[in-house]
Amino acid sequence: MRRTLALYFALVSCSQSPSPSQQAATVLSDNDVRSLLRAGISVPAAASDISVACAANTQAVPSVRRKIDATLARTLHTDCMRTSRFPITDNELADLTRLHWREVDVGERVSVVHVVAKRAKMTEKDAHHVLERLRNDLKSATDLNSFGDVALLPVNASKGDLVLEPLAMFTADGRATEGPPTTFDGQFVRAAFALTPDAPLSPISESAFGWHLIFLLTRLPAKHLAESERRALFEAEAHTNRVHACMSTLTKRLRAAGQPVFSAGFAAEIERIDQSD
Repeated sequence: MRRTLALYFALVSCSQSPSPSQQAATVLSDNDVRSLLRAGISVPAAASDISVACAANTQAVPSVRRKIDATLARTLHTDCMRTSRFPITDNELADLTRLHWREVDVGERVSVVHVVAKRAKMTEKDAHHVLERLRNDLKSATDLNSFGDVALLPVNASKGDLVLEPLAMFTADGRATEGPPTTFDGQFVRAAFALTPDAPLSPISESAFGWHLIFLLTRLPAKHLAESERRALFEAEAHTNRVHACMSTLTKRLRAAGQPVFSAGFAAEIERIDQSD
């Protein structure tokens, strides 16, 4: 890797009129010559130092630079691929499990629909009065449609004081298991988890937002994949993450080294490689 970087800096400096001592600082090995030739960069057969390579390419510096950018990017990526290929670690497994908890490590979940009397719109007394009457009508509800059929008319008539709303499925700690990351009010969650298929309609329940009638639609069991299953599932993602981290670290070091500024071609090639992983 050091050899590749030194070669890169020396060749890029062709366009910056380096001194003879700078040009001679990097000697080309046979492998270097072969690598450059494979990249389409002109190198005389007798080339032994960087000054010869510079002289061979002075008429086509922009295209040489683009080829060097692509060659370096691919070399860095190949090196990172090689050094990053090892079994997933315990820390990686824990991090990826937390990231993908909805798919691999999720507790019992419920899906509910509710009618809420907003605290900002109604007093507690008025809310209880309205919801008690509505609850009597909702006792015959058996699913989302029948709940909505009964609740829709009084909700519409309330002019915004009541809201009818189906919610994303959530766990006992209030985390939504679908859609954008959301955490529901703790009091509301406890009331929802107290419901059962045999008794799906809640009493009037209070939360920070107001007073609710909650109806249970679905209750799903917990899903916890075994460690061995998660290791197999996350192996490829862990490797990809390591490669990206390796590439990011190397490019930051290069930029911090005070060497010739990276061209747009290098950045574009890095992005293309990242997107193709």
